[in-house]
Amino acid sequence: MAVRVLLAEDHLLMRAGVRLVLQAESDFEVVGETAGGSDVLAKAIALRPDVILMDVVLAGGDGVEATRAIRARCPDIHILILTAYADAELFKRAIEAGAAGYVLKDIAPAHLCAAIRAVSNGTTMLNPGLARQMLDYLYASANAMPAAVPRAVEPRQSRPLTPRETGILVEVARGLSDKEIASKFLLSEYTVKSHLRTLYQRLRFRNRAHAAAYAIQHGLVLEAETTIRGAGQGPPWIGQRDVRSGARRTASSP
Repeated sequence: MAVRVLLAEDHLLMRAGVRLVLQAESDFEVVGETAGGSDVLAKAIALRPDVILMDVVLAGGDGVEATRAIRARCPDIHILILTAYADAELFKRAIEAGAAGYVLKDIAPAHLCAAIRAVSNGTTMLNPGLARQMLDYLYASANAMPAAVPRAVEPRQSRPLTPRETGILVEVARGLSDKEIASKFLLSEYTVKSHLRTLYQRLRFRNRAHAAAYAIQHGLVLEAETTIRGAGQGPPWIGQRDVRSGARRTASSP
Protein backbone atom coordinates (compact mmCIF):
# COMPACT_ATOMS: atom_id res chain seq x y z
CA MET A 1 0.00 0.00 0.00
CA ALA A 2 1.38 3.40 -0.99
CA VAL A 3 2.52 5.90 1.64
CA ARG A 4 0.26 8.96 1.33
CA VAL A 5 2.31 12.17 1.52
CA LEU A 6 1.25 15.80 1.93
CA LEU A 7 3.84 18.43 0.92
CA ALA A 8 4.00 21.64 3.00
CA GLU A 9 6.64 23.86 1.38
CA ASP A 10 6.49 27.56 0.46
CA HIS A 11 8.81 27.38 -2.56
CA LEU A 12 7.07 26.18 -5.72
CA LEU A 13 10.26 24.89 -7.34
CA MET A 14 11.15 22.86 -4.23
CA ARG A 15 7.64 21.40 -4.05
CA ALA A 16 7.74 20.45 -7.71
CA GLY A 17 11.14 18.80 -7.32
CA VAL A 18 10.13 16.76 -4.29
CA ARG A 19 6.87 15.76 -5.97
CA LEU A 20 8.80 14.44 -9.00
CA VAL A 21 11.14 12.48 -6.74
CA LEU A 22 8.23 10.85 -4.89
CA GLN A 23 6.19 10.19 -8.04
CA ALA A 24 9.15 8.24 -9.45
CA GLU A 25 8.71 5.73 -6.60
CA SER A 26 5.93 3.15 -6.78
CA ASP A 27 5.21 3.18 -3.04
CA PHE A 28 4.42 6.89 -2.64
CA GLU A 29 1.28 8.87 -3.41
CA VAL A 30 1.38 12.67 -3.16
CA VAL A 31 -2.15 13.43 -1.98
CA GLY A 32 -1.80 17.19 -1.76
CA GLU A 33 0.46 20.18 -1.28
CA THR A 34 0.36 23.62 0.28
CA ALA A 35 2.58 26.67 0.46
CA GLY A 36 1.02 28.27 3.52
CA GLY A 37 0.90 27.56 7.20
CA SER A 38 -2.67 28.81 7.43
CA ASP A 39 -4.24 25.83 5.64
CA VAL A 40 -1.86 22.95 6.36
CA LEU A 41 -3.94 21.83 9.38
CA ALA A 42 -7.15 21.87 7.33
CA LYS A 43 -5.50 19.85 4.56
CA ALA A 44 -4.12 17.37 7.10
CA ILE A 45 -7.59 16.82 8.56
CA ALA A 46 -9.25 16.56 5.15
CA LEU A 47 -6.66 14.39 3.39
CA ARG A 48 -5.38 12.29 6.32
CA PRO A 49 -1.93 11.60 4.84
CA ASP A 50 0.41 9.07 6.40
CA VAL A 51 3.29 11.56 6.34
CA ILE A 52 3.55 15.33 6.03
CA LEU A 53 6.81 16.64 4.61
CA MET A 54 6.96 20.00 6.40
CA ASP A 55 9.23 23.00 5.96
CA VAL A 56 9.72 25.12 9.08
CA VAL A 57 9.14 28.35 7.14
CA LEU A 58 5.77 28.55 5.40
CA ALA A 59 3.94 31.42 3.76
CA GLY A 60 2.11 33.17 6.57
CA GLY A 61 2.88 30.47 9.10
CA ASP A 62 5.35 28.53 11.21
CA GLY A 63 5.97 24.89 10.35
CA VAL A 64 6.87 24.00 13.94
CA GLU A 65 3.61 25.41 15.31
CA ALA A 66 1.72 23.74 12.46
CA THR A 67 3.38 20.47 13.51
CA ARG A 68 2.22 20.98 17.10
CA ALA A 69 -1.36 21.71 16.00
CA ILE A 70 -1.52 18.75 13.63
CA ARG A 71 -0.12 16.31 16.18
CA ALA A 72 -2.71 17.52 18.70
CA ARG A 73 -5.60 16.97 16.27
CA CYS A 74 -4.25 14.06 14.20
CA PRO A 75 -1.78 12.07 16.32
CA ASP A 76 -1.69 9.26 13.74
CA ILE A 77 -0.05 11.53 11.13
CA HIS A 78 3.75 11.43 11.06
CA ILE A 79 5.56 14.69 10.32
CA LEU A 80 9.03 14.84 8.77
CA ILE A 81 10.66 18.25 8.84
CA LEU A 82 12.55 19.07 5.61
CA THR A 83 14.43 22.35 5.99
CA ALA A 84 17.50 24.31 5.00
CA TYR A 85 18.16 25.31 8.63
CA ALA A 86 20.74 23.28 10.54
CA ASP A 87 19.82 25.07 13.75
CA ALA A 88 19.96 23.13 17.01
CA GLU A 89 17.34 25.28 18.75
CA LEU A 90 14.91 24.94 15.86
CA PHE A 91 15.60 21.22 15.80
CA LYS A 92 14.75 20.92 19.51
CA ARG A 93 11.53 22.91 19.03
CA ALA A 94 10.45 20.67 16.16
CA ILE A 95 11.09 17.44 18.09
CA GLU A 96 9.29 18.82 21.16
CA ALA A 97 6.34 19.77 18.92
CA GLY A 98 6.01 16.13 17.89
CA ALA A 99 7.94 15.88 14.61
CA ALA A 100 8.98 12.32 13.85
CA GLY A 101 12.13 13.46 12.11
CA TYR A 102 14.27 16.38 10.98
CA VAL A 103 16.36 16.27 7.80
CA LEU A 104 18.08 18.94 5.73
CA LYS A 105 17.38 19.93 2.14
CA ASP A 106 20.81 18.81 1.01
CA ILE A 107 19.68 15.22 1.58
CA ALA A 108 20.03 12.86 -1.39
CA PRO A 109 16.70 11.95 -3.07
CA ALA A 110 17.14 8.26 -2.23
CA HIS A 111 17.80 9.09 1.41
CA LEU A 112 14.76 11.35 1.56
CA CYS A 113 12.59 8.52 0.24
CA ALA A 114 14.10 6.17 2.82
CA ALA A 115 13.41 8.72 5.58
CA ILE A 116 9.75 9.05 4.56
CA ARG A 117 9.33 5.26 4.51
CA ALA A 118 10.95 4.96 7.94
CA VAL A 119 8.85 7.74 9.47
CA SER A 120 5.67 6.19 8.07
CA ASN A 121 6.59 3.01 9.97
CA GLY A 122 7.04 4.86 13.25
CA THR A 123 10.81 5.28 13.21
CA THR A 124 12.44 8.60 14.14
CA MET A 125 14.75 10.09 11.51
CA LEU A 126 17.28 12.70 12.64
CA ASN A 127 20.03 14.54 10.83
CA PRO A 128 23.19 12.99 12.37
CA GLY A 129 24.97 16.25 13.21
CA LEU A 130 21.92 17.79 14.84
CA ALA A 131 21.16 14.57 16.72
CA ARG A 132 24.62 14.76 18.31
CA GLN A 133 24.00 18.38 19.32
CA MET A 134 20.61 17.44 20.78
CA LEU A 135 22.04 14.62 22.88
CA ASP A 136 25.00 16.74 24.02
CA TYR A 137 22.46 19.39 25.11
CA LEU A 138 20.36 16.82 26.97
CA TYR A 139 23.47 15.37 28.63
CA ALA A 140 24.70 18.79 29.79
CA SER A 141 21.24 19.87 30.96
CA ALA A 142 20.66 16.64 32.89
CA ASN A 143 23.87 17.29 34.86
CA ALA A 144 23.68 21.08 35.24
CA MET A 145 19.96 21.92 35.27
CA PRO A 146 17.78 18.80 35.49
CA ALA A 147 14.57 20.84 35.45
CA ALA A 148 15.43 22.31 32.04
CA VAL A 149 15.01 19.03 30.23
CA PRO A 150 11.49 17.68 29.57
CA ARG A 151 11.09 14.63 31.76
CA ALA A 152 9.24 11.46 30.93
CA VAL A 153 6.04 11.07 32.91
CA GLU A 154 6.39 8.21 35.33
CA PRO A 155 3.73 5.50 35.07
CA ARG A 156 1.20 5.17 37.84
CA GLN A 157 2.34 1.61 38.54
CA SER A 158 6.03 1.71 37.75
CA ARG A 159 8.31 -1.30 37.84
CA PRO A 160 12.09 -1.40 37.48
CA LEU A 161 13.49 -1.58 33.99
CA THR A 162 14.80 -4.97 32.98
CA PRO A 163 18.50 -5.22 32.01
CA ARG A 164 17.44 -5.61 28.37
CA GLU A 165 15.20 -2.50 28.50
CA THR A 166 17.98 -0.53 30.16
CA GLY A 167 20.48 -1.61 27.54
CA ILE A 168 18.20 -0.62 24.68
CA LEU A 169 17.49 2.81 26.20
CA VAL A 170 21.22 3.42 26.67
CA GLU A 171 21.89 2.68 23.01
CA VAL A 172 18.99 4.93 21.94
CA ALA A 173 20.65 7.74 23.94
CA ARG A 174 23.93 7.01 22.18
CA GLY A 175 22.25 7.48 18.84
CA LEU A 176 22.10 3.90 17.55
CA SER A 177 19.32 2.88 15.17
CA ASP A 178 17.01 -0.07 15.90
CA LYS A 179 18.99 -2.17 13.43
CA GLU A 180 22.31 -1.30 15.10
CA ILE A 181 20.88 -2.06 18.56
CA ALA A 182 19.58 -5.41 17.32
CA SER A 183 23.00 -6.28 15.93
CA LYS A 184 24.75 -5.29 19.16
CA PHE A 185 22.48 -7.42 21.37
CA LEU A 186 22.06 -10.28 18.85
CA LEU A 187 18.32 -9.67 18.65
CA SER A 188 15.94 -9.28 15.74
CA GLU A 189 15.04 -5.73 14.75
CA TYR A 190 11.39 -6.64 15.43
CA THR A 191 12.28 -7.54 19.05
CA VAL A 192 14.02 -4.20 19.57
CA LYS A 193 11.03 -2.32 18.13
CA SER A 194 8.71 -4.34 20.37
CA HIS A 195 10.72 -3.42 23.47
CA LEU A 196 10.69 0.25 22.45
CA ARG A 197 6.93 0.25 21.83
CA THR A 198 6.41 -1.16 25.32
CA LEU A 199 8.72 1.46 26.85
CA TYR A 200 7.03 4.29 24.92
CA GLN A 201 3.64 3.23 26.26
CA ARG A 202 4.77 2.50 29.80
CA LEU A 203 6.91 5.61 30.31
CA ARG A 204 4.83 7.79 27.98
CA PHE A 205 7.71 8.89 25.78
CA ARG A 206 6.68 11.35 23.07
CA ASN A 207 9.48 10.38 20.68
CA ARG A 208 13.00 8.97 20.46
CA ALA A 209 14.61 12.19 21.74
CA HIS A 210 12.36 11.99 24.82
CA ALA A 211 13.50 8.40 25.41
CA ALA A 212 17.13 9.54 25.12
CA ALA A 213 16.50 12.34 27.64
CA TYR A 214 15.02 9.83 30.08
CA ALA A 215 18.07 7.56 29.82
CA ILE A 216 20.43 10.49 30.44
CA GLN A 217 18.39 12.06 33.27
CA HIS A 218 18.10 8.78 35.13
CA GLY A 219 21.83 8.08 34.94
CA LEU A 220 21.51 5.00 32.74
CA VAL A 221 24.18 6.19 30.31
CA LEU A 222 26.61 7.12 33.06
CA GLU A 223 26.07 3.76 34.79
CA ALA A 224 26.77 1.92 31.54
CA GLU A 225 29.83 4.08 30.89
CA THR A 226 31.17 3.38 34.38
CA THR A 227 30.68 -0.36 33.87
CA ILE A 228 32.54 -0.26 30.56
CA ARG A 229 35.37 1.80 32.04
CA GLY A 230 35.67 -0.70 34.89
CA ALA A 231 36.07 -3.43 32.31
CA GLY A 232 38.85 -1.42 30.64
CA GLN A 233 37.00 -0.80 27.40
CA GLY A 234 36.86 3.00 27.49
CA PRO A 235 33.78 5.28 27.29
CA PRO A 236 31.84 4.97 24.03
CA TRP A 237 29.95 8.30 24.08
CA ILE A 238 28.28 10.46 21.46
CA GLY A 239 30.80 12.14 19.18
CA GLN A 240 33.80 10.38 20.75
CA ARG A 241 35.87 7.71 19.11
CA ASP A 242 34.94 4.13 19.80
CA VAL A 243 38.21 2.70 21.10
CA ARG A 244 37.30 -0.75 19.81
CA SER A 245 37.02 0.28 16.16
CA GLY A 246 38.68 3.69 15.93
CA ALA A 247 35.58 4.97 14.12
CA ARG A 248 33.74 8.12 15.15
CA ARG A 249 30.37 7.20 16.62
CA THR A 250 27.51 9.32 15.35
CA ALA A 251 23.85 9.67 16.24
CA SER A 252 22.85 8.11 12.95
CA SER A 253 19.31 8.14 11.55
CA PRO A 254 17.43 4.94 12.41
